Amino acid sequence: MTDIPEISTFVHIEDGTSFASCGEDRFTSMTELLEAYPALTDPGNEAALARLVTHFAKGRAFRVVSEPEAFEAAYRAALAEGDSTKPWRQDHPRRVDFGVPDFTSIAAPSRQGDRLVFTLEDSFTGLPYAASTKLSALDQLDVTPLSLSPVPDGLDGQADPLSTTGMIETGPVPAAPEADGTASHEDLADPKVPELPEIPHRRKPQD
Repeated sequence: MTDIPEISTFVHIEDGTSFASCGEDRFTSMTELLEAYPALTDPGNEAALARLVTHFAKGRAFRVVSEPEAFEAAYRAALAEGDSTKPWRQDHPRRVDFGVPDFTSIAAPSRQGDRLVFTLEDSFTGLPYAASTKLSALDQLDVTPLSLSPVPDGLDGQADPLSTTGMIETGPVPAAPEADGTASHEDLADPKVPELPEIPHRRKPQD
């Protein structure tokens, strides 16, 4: 793996356009960034590459899942916190309203043939999406929602005794605007969440 410098990502608050910076240099596309730092495509830099590809393609709408176990723990905590008996609120989506993904299909960014493959987390709903892009066309990103199974009985806050445990919402924390009208897109570390019982991984129904 070739070491690369720290590359920060930002979004203009006024128009939502994305850019990245490294030192005094500013980049407005993956093409510009790769011209300056071609080592981003070297083996071992998959996580950094996935983050930057996602930034330019989707802005702040998604976050790269670089630690699948941490994502799973946070998702389970959110399930236990939810109460399916309470009415749906569009401004406060709950995992329990959607379902449970197959956590075994969620993996850190990796190469598969000529593609970069990884998992994204929706910054608003917390739901997982499969993402991939050709290493030869990193300005194009394919994103598909993962299948979800119904929440097993007793997993939501309605009946789960663990729902009385103080949980910490793990959604994204908005960054304070910079003086030049931009906001940093660097993710904050997710807080630790209590260890919850195993959720059975359900296989997709066979046709």
